[in-house]
Amino acid sequence: MLSLRRSAIVTCLVCLAAFFVALYVQHHQPIPYQYPDLLHGPHSVVRQDVFEIISDSQGHSVIPAYVSFPDYGEPLAGSEAQAHAYDNPKGTIYDVRCLVGRNFSDPEVQEAIKDLPYEVVENNGRIAIEIHTNGENKFITPEEVLGITLQHLKLTAEAHLKSTITHAVLSVPCGFTEMQRKAIKLAGIIGGLEVIHVRDRPASVGMAYHLDYESYVRRFEDYQGIVMVYDSMDSRSELSLISTDRGSFELLGTVRDTNFRQKGFKAYEEEQQSILSPNSIIALVEQLLSKARLKTNAIDDVVLSGDPSNLAEVGMVLGTYFGKKLLAPTGFPTDHAVVYGSAIEGYNIVSDAQIDGCAGLLMDVTLLDLGIETSTGALAKVIPRNFVYPTMKSIFVSTTEDGQGNAAIRILEGAGKSALGARKLGTLQLTGLPREQRGVLQIEVRFVLDANNNLYVSAGVKGESQREELFIAHRGNTPDEIDSFSVVHQDDVQQENGAQVAVKDGVDVYIPTKPKSVNGRNHGIGR
Repeated sequence: MLSLRRSAIVTCLVCLAAFFVALYVQHHQPIPYQYPDLLHGPHSVVRQDVFEIISDSQGHSVIPAYVSFPDYGEPLAGSEAQAHAYDNPKGTIYDVRCLVGRNFSDPEVQEAIKDLPYEVVENNGRIAIEIHTNGENKFITPEEVLGITLQHLKLTAEAHLKSTITHAVLSVPCGFTEMQRKAIKLAGIIGGLEVIHVRDRPASVGMAYHLDYESYVRRFEDYQGIVMVYDSMDSRSELSLISTDRGSFELLGTVRDTNFRQKGFKAYEEEQQSILSPNSIIALVEQLLSKARLKTNAIDDVVLSGDPSNLAEVGMVLGTYFGKKLLAPTGFPTDHAVVYGSAIEGYNIVSDAQIDGCAGLLMDVTLLDLGIETSTGALAKVIPRNFVYPTMKSIFVSTTEDGQGNAAIRILEGAGKSALGARKLGTLQLTGLPREQRGVLQIEVRFVLDANNNLYVSAGVKGESQREELFIAHRGNTPDEIDSFSVVHQDDVQQENGAQVAVKDGVDVYIPTKPKSVNGRNHGIGR
């Protein structure tokens, strides 16, 4: 069971279209939470290990992610705002998920605003929503709208718990960029909350299925394997692979189906049918397995997250495809998987609680390979794609010519073996090197990737204290950018037998035919 250490943590999980939020306060109270859905989600609480639904002041057990700006007065939020969606369509804002943290020119934004009844305009390249309230036209950002929703949910939880809530943990789809995540944190500030963590949804689902105490003790005491998570959300389905090892989780990769979009209630119901198409489900599965370079028999279990009525056929298709019975949730329905797991995760973050030695971590992973360029024009990986971070890894390299006193180490990010399609992140310039024969001098290149995905690179001669250093801030790649690297990888014309490739700055690098290895790895670097 979840035993509280030091003081109990109050947790409120709220619905923000595709967002999930966990709100915390240090107080002797139970652990409440809510789950995100298309327009609303249950507001719930754990009291002495028992689920309980929280209702707002109007008795609603779900809170719509709507904000309405009346002709006069303060903005409305939740159910009250949703009631004005028809009589005040241009002043009632919803579905800001597709707008938050994006540029107006973003193709997805341009596609989304075609179906929104309110006015979305450009303001200095950014997105603004034009409204008319209190006798004047105003421009409000998606982050401000989200902030109003957060504030409403915060106040609702505080009224129920009779406690002050100050901090939040948010869960978002895997495809959210760094810019979008920062925008969500800004929305938290607007709503009176300090956002202490933004987490991908599969992390929460993994927590729910694998860290539920009874399930862990009964089935997973010695469990190790790879689990596929099918997560049905408001405007897309997301399929992820999680590697599990006695309660510790690693996200191996994610694919998503974005061929449907929220276009009102009727269109949404029609689009749910496309989610359940067996062909589209299998296509997602095969795409994910291909990306992860895994075969069907490598998958040990399959779990579902989302509306049980929408997932019935999904479960049948996946069960037949993999030839096994899907894991059943213990103590929660599938549409509470995100909220249940996030409550456990949030509790662990704030109170350092553990479940019988189970750390309860689903770690972030790198989305692209990180490495350096070699003399053959290859990308020598230092931290590979889908590797858990924070981490520190090193590679040893050597000079390419006898008596070489300088070297340039180019830091790359990509998804293939060639440096041609990789992104150049920076260059470390080494000068005054000992003038040895080529391939003799050992230079350590160290990559440190912190918890915020910031990269610290340093290089220096082995055994010497002097090192050159380079800081590279979190890159924040979009899904399209990541996919573009994969396309380049597929089109790479690989160089064989050490064929020389001219580096664009005029310096050649090479991989020795018979390397003098340190940790099994030794590469040549340019001057």
